[in-house]
Amino acid sequence: MANIENNRASVSSEADAPITPRTGVVGYWDRLVGPTATPAEQGVTLAVAICWTLAVCGYAVYADLGWSTLQLAVVAAITFDVAGGVTATASVNGRRWWHRAGKTNRDHFMFVAGHVHPFVLAALFASVTWTAAGIVYAYVLLASILVLGVGPTLRRPVALALFSGWVLFAAYQSILPVGLEWFGTLLALKLLVGHLVGEA
Repeated sequence: MANIENNRASVSSEADAPITPRTGVVGYWDRLVGPTATPAEQGVTLAVAICWTLAVCGYAVYADLGWSTLQLAVVAAITFDVAGGVTATASVNGRRWWHRAGKTNRDHFMFVAGHVHPFVLAALFASVTWTAAGIVYAYVLLASILVLGVGPTLRRPVALALFSGWVLFAAYQSILPVGLEWFGTLLALKLLVGHLVGEA
């Protein structure tokens, strides 16, 4: 029993310890995945981000979707951010970082609101209407308010329920063009299920 209590105290001490990102370029990476992210967590995040980016851009070229170099570059950056963010925010150390002491519901809401990716796509692609961009953005924003409005123990089920709602909508109503059909679903996964859900 004494060993169990000591182990618990050790884990609690680690969780309560101050987390400080490094400086320079690696400090920027720390702020994305969490300063205490393990090599395995970082590796999974990088692998997922790179694979998704290659798959999306590779398909656009293979299917001859007619994307310009600028469009490919912007989609590559957005894909890397969103796909990598799914795993980064879902990891133990990622959650610890994004939900560290001092972080408020307002901070989390502003993080979600800062993801104006749908409007960037609408500005670059004639096939992405401003209405479609607004629907994606509004759904994620309003859903985040609902997730943040419940207690910690309910956030995961509420987030998953709202995410499944988007999956159902996207399955029956295709509002995004070929090559970008995945975007709304992956964005909702990253922000609602990944970022907003801390450890209960």
